[in-house]
Formats: sequence, C-alpha cells, structure tokens
Amino acid sequence: MLLRDPGVAYDLKEGTLREALGEVFPRLRERRSVNPDYLARCARCFLKGLCEQCPGKSWAEHGTLDTPVEYLCRGTHAQARYLGLLAEGERAWEVENGKDRAARILAEVEAS
Repeated sequence: MLLRDPGVAYDLKEGTLREALGEVFPRLRERRSVNPDYLARCARCFLKGLCEQCPGKSWAEHGTLDTPVEYLCRGTHAQARYLGLLAEGERAWEVENGKDRAARILAEVEAS
C-alpha cells in the first residue's frame, strides 16, 4: 500500500531493483507525519503496542499515510479497557501516565 504513494513510488521498468531500493528507502526514512490528527492522537498514544494503525491501513482507508483509522482506535481502546489500562470514556492520547499504567498491569501479570 505504502508504495502507491507518489512520493515513494518507483517504476521498475525505468531501472533496477537495486536502484529502486537506493532511491525509495532514503525517501521513506525522511518521511514525517504532518497530519494534525495523527500528531495529536497517534503520536501521543501510549497504546501503540496494541494498535494496528499503520501507514498502509491509513492509505487504504483515507488515501494518506498518516490519518488515524477510527475503527482501529475504537478496537484498541476496547482492548485497553478490558485490560484495565483505560477507564470508560478515557482516550489514550490524553492519558499522562500511560507508561506507568502499562508497567503496573505488567507487574500484576508477572506476579500472578
């Protein structure tokens, strides 16, 4: 999916795979998110390890690489509530002590 983005696409009819990798990977490494929704939500969210948000899914849903996919947020938040990481109505990107919460849950699991 990501390679459909014109900023990182390469036509293999025009060159070799080695040339493509030499051009595309440096461009991929330089990419930075600019979407304000992504920066306010995904970039601040402590549930990244549970979430399935990725540039490919964002591209498939929205045609951009960095737009949050709402149903992935809902699913991840539901998992986090089940695990005791979030209270009802909380949004993970607004939680200040997310890492502490995750460490507490992990310690409880390891102790049991």
